[in-house]
Amino acid sequence: PQITKRGILTTLENIPGVEKSIDVLKAAVLFDGDHHQIDSNPPLLGADNTSVYSSLGLGEEEINQLKKEGVILVMYLIGGVLKLLKWNQVLFP
Repeated sequence: PQITKRGILTTLENIPGVEKSIDVLKAAVLFDGDHHQIDSNPPLLGADNTSVYSSLGLGEEEINQLKKEGVILVMYLIGGVLKLLKWNQVLFP
């Protein structure tokens, strides 16, 4: 009841690979008298892999090798369904 009354619950709709809308919490603090709005869906699993591994010092060639070996998996939306695939399954389904 408190969450609803304080207006910190919001609904995300049209999330790729998710069949229904989901409710999530906004930030509980106020900025300029209002809660921060969530205006986009969360990234797909693995969408930030390259930037994360790069920040750890891995080069592009090393990251690609890990993808090829199946160490790093990739999530794709295929026919409206999210699939977690090894890199070689994406290139050669």
